[in-house]
Amino acid sequence: MKYIKITFLILLIFTIILELKIPGIVNQHRSITDPNEHSVYEYFWYDWNGFWALFGFIGCIVLIFFAKVVINKIIKRDENYYV
Repeated sequence: MKYIKITFLILLIFTIILELKIPGIVNQHRSITDPNEHSVYEYFWYDWNGFWALFGFIGCIVLIFFAKVVINKIIKRDENYYV
């Protein structure tokens, strides 16, 4: 289990570095050579380097929180429920 966590952490760090250092691979709608080219996106924060990595990371945290806190309160039964 420890090796799986380390592997996923390394993959997470690698994808964040890849998105921050090489924005042309992730954001193929804009030209890297012309920084004055207007964005095709509706909102300005879509053009930020690392936005989608941060968005995905925060989404994972929210899903984990929702599963552990909210769903656990709905599903959890008393200790003597079946007695």
